[in-house]
Amino acid sequence: MARVRTFAVWLWLVLPLAILLGAQLGDQPSDIEVQQSLRTSLPESEQVLLAYVDALRSAGRTSDALESAKEFSISHPESERVHRALLLMYGERGQRDEALQAFDQLGRLESVVASDLVGAAVLLQTEDAGLAETYYQRALELEPDNFEAHANLAIILIETGRWGAAREHLAQALDISPGSVPVLLNLGILERRAGRPRVAVEQFKNVLRLEPSNRLARKILAEMRERVGTEDGGALRRPGSSPESTIR
Repeated sequence: MARVRTFAVWLWLVLPLAILLGAQLGDQPSDIEVQQSLRTSLPESEQVLLAYVDALRSAGRTSDALESAKEFSISHPESERVHRALLLMYGERGQRDEALQAFDQLGRLESVVASDLVGAAVLLQTEDAGLAETYYQRALELEPDNFEAHANLAIILIETGRWGAAREHLAQALDISPGSVPVLLNLGILERRAGRPRVAVEQFKNVLRLEPSNRLARKILAEMRERVGTEDGGALRRPGSSPESTIR
């Protein structure tokens, strides 16, 4: 009986290799075909499932990828990697409720990481900025150098007039990703709203040094110069409103 079990284990391991060897000897199959063969041979393997999902996504078959991951999550509810894949894919498709359900499953498994918190916060930021802020803060507790958490948290702080805290998080984001155009744009927007037009103009100029064709920076600079009639932004009155921040 022990020999039978040993043979079964080796058969389980060798079969996928045989599939790959056959693929090399015959006509070259597509990545999806290879991954689908592996998926058929190893239906319980999380790693094989995720590789198959990635192959489907790369081929633009996002609905099929989502359905495969969803089916696996039902039969394997303890698979944190599959719930994380669902959070990502539902988020990309704008299916907010389904994405947050996947996030809740990660919470149930006590497997939430910084990127999960950022993903959930992005989905919540428009409708529940307070909860999104909490998630960004928790993400930074887990991963202090998380660029997205710093940059997106700064947007909430800008929109609620907390200029100093917003500057700190944007500075942290620039330390992580020097020369980030979206962060520099948001710094300009922050300084414009905070009534520091000369500093704002310098930030928008920095954007144009890095990206001369940036339409938003050009538009805002033109508006500011028209308002004061000078080339350097002058003593600009604080505007009543500004364009939306750029990172989310």
